This record gives sequence, structure tokens and C-alpha cells, in this order.
Amino acid sequence: MGGRAGTAETTARLGAGAPARLPALAWACVLAVCVPAAVSAGTSLLNAAKSGDAALIRDLLRDGADPGARDPRGRTPLHLAAQSGNEHAVSALIKAGADTEARDDAGDTPLILASMLGNLEAVSVLVAKEASVGAANKRGRTALHTAAHWGTANWGSARTASALVTAGADVEALDDEGATPLLVASLRGNTGVASVLLAAGASHEARDGRGKAPSHLAAQEGHADVLSVLLAAGADVEARDGEGDTPLALASLRRNMDAMSVLTAAGADFFPETDAVGPAPPDQGAF
Repeated sequence: MGGRAGTAETTARLGAGAPARLPALAWACVLAVCVPAAVSAGTSLLNAAKSGDAALIRDLLRDGADPGARDPRGRTPLHLAAQSGNEHAVSALIKAGADTEARDDAGDTPLILASMLGNLEAVSVLVAKEASVGAANKRGRTALHTAAHWGTANWGSARTASALVTAGADVEALDDEGATPLLVASLRGNTGVASVLLAAGASHEARDGRGKAPSHLAAQEGHADVLSVLLAAGADVEARDGEGDTPLALASLRRNMDAMSVLTAAGADFFPETDAVGPAPPDQGAF
């Protein structure tokens, strides 16, 4: 689409009443309140990206809209298009020179935001354009951490995690709290991502800052399905955290009955023996 017909359609998308014969960058200045054309174009591009409108994005870019525009949260059109999940919108912006490593105010890249919602198609485009799978936000969380934290099976987080792992994402990356993606998935009950991570070699014995393994976190939150996956991968049913608690102790404390059932079926003991030696008995010959 080009020429006058293209401009007319662009104007119609931008809003009723915009003169059909003016370029998209100029129409705002003939409204009741005139605003700088570049600012208006940037805002329009951000809105188009947020809605995943690839056709309008191409029109605005053709008319000179800046692919590096920012919203109040520091997000570029590529951040918003990645969130929308429209791979055609993402591709159009990258073709126009959008920075795949741009950071918003939280330190998130477009790939991290696409992973947050399990937008596999957008993730695939970004990875194909060599977006960094190891980039971390201000909390130290990578795209893989984000898929584990926010994703659900219905949002495609497991497939997104698989794509990230295939692209070289580090399954043992630590965030600022010392958590690996598997620890995050276990805490959040994300069974699909946990399965992908374990299949990729993620350690089920990793520990967070409190000495908790993935099995401790799954047990305390009552995520029986995640527990089953962890135990099947070889997680220690009697592992102790930094306070000496086993997964069964944590599940019992919160009365997570399903988790308790999984653990006892795997042989967990309600009263496991402790490795502590304790004080030596008195020497009977001393009396």
C-alpha cells in the first residue's frame, strides 16, 4: 500500500476527522490543539505497537515515525509489540532499526517482556534476530526466569522456555535473590517450565538464599505436580533447607495435603533421622 490511498487508510486508523490528504506525521497539527508532529507520531506508533497492529506500524514507520520512541515507563514500540505477541509487528519494527536490546525503566528487554506472557512467535522472531537470551533486568531476572515466574501452561510458557533453552539460555542463571529459573518455576507452580528446565539439565538440588531447593518451594506452596516432576528427576525427598526442614515438614506446616501425599508416596518420613551426633554420653568410669 502506498501513495494517497495508503495515507488515507493510515489517517482513518489514527482517528476520525484527520485530513485524508496529509501524511500521518502532519495531521495532528490541524486539530483543535496542535502538538508537535514527531511527538504525535511517536505516540501513535507506541499505541499501534501496543495493539499489535502491524499494518499501521508499517504505515507510521514509512511516514517517518521514530522506532525509538518511549512511553512513560521507558518502553519502546518494540517492547510493546513483543508484549502484544504479534510477530509481524515485531518484525516490522526490527526491520526499521528498532533496538532489540533496548531497556525500559525496569531494565526489561523486548525479549524479557515477550517471555513474560509466553508469546512464542514474538520470542522466536527476537531470538532469530539475535536478541540476547542472557540479558537480565534490574532484578537480575532473564527471559527464562520471567517465563518461569509469570507464565502458565495456557500462555505457552513451556514452549517459550524451550525456545529460549534451544537458543542458549543459561538454565542455572541466578537472579538477585540467588534463584535459578527452576527455583522460580517450583515456587510458582509452573510444571511445564519445570519439566523443560529439568530436561535441559537444570539442577534440582539448586538452593536459594535460604537454603531451599526446588522441592522445598514446591512443597511449601502446595504444588504437587511440580513435586512429582522433581522427584521423578531424582530430587532428594529428605533434603533439608537452611533451617533443617524437609519438603514434607514444609508441606505439613501449611497443610498442603496433595503435596504431602506425593512426598509420603515417594518415601518421605514424618520423623526423619537427623545427622546431628549430639553431645557425647558421660564417661561412666568417671563416677
